[in-house]
Amino acid sequence: AERYSEGWEPSLELVIDGALPMEPVMHALKTLVDREIPTKTRVKVEALEGVQTRFEQDHSDLMLVKDYRPAPNLKAIPLPLITVVLVASREHPLAHCHQIGLDQLFDHVELTIQDTSDDQSGKMDSLQFGGDRVFYLHNFMGKKTALLMGLGFGWMPSFMIHQELDSGELVELDFKGGARVSFTPQLVYDTDRPLGKAGQMIADLIVAEFKTFEHNGTG
Repeated sequence: AERYSEGWEPSLELVIDGALPMEPVMHALKTLVDREIPTKTRVKVEALEGVQTRFEQDHSDLMLVKDYRPAPNLKAIPLPLITVVLVASREHPLAHCHQIGLDQLFDHVELTIQDTSDDQSGKMDSLQFGGDRVFYLHNFMGKKTALLMGLGFGWMPSFMIHQELDSGELVELDFKGGARVSFTPQLVYDTDRPLGKAGQMIADLIVAEFKTFEHNGTG
């Protein structure tokens, strides 16, 4: 009770897109723990539009998103670029092809992430190619396992597959449309629900930790 009287809010909730690195967030949360901040903190991981859906439904304090639907009440803080790479196992037929066209991709299974929003009316990730042979995975660790098994091809955040690219277990595909895409993730909060003392601290820490993550060459 004494700590809460110092202005720390009782609870704090973050919703994070599974395509973003968790390491900077965990470092930020560890700082809260080390400083014995009494705020109870929850972290939820969603995918694609499911991030904003969860943020809005649960009245969460912060969301870390790849993309979101802007609104007048939403304030966004840009974070360092994240790059995703189109890859397949070195055993996959596409790994040995040059100047791959869209028709060649459609001959193979595409691995992608299932949108966790409630609305499943045929929407798909903006990077999805849209062929008939698509396997939906629940998270990127499962997708990485499927890629390494040679089940199909797909986009992966570069920070998750540095070792596999270096070892040659995964191969960046020579796709005509480009095998690398970068986006600017955003840290978003609702100005109608201003951040409390712990919320502002964790937001500042996340921004700082993402910059460190980028400078270490892992972003």
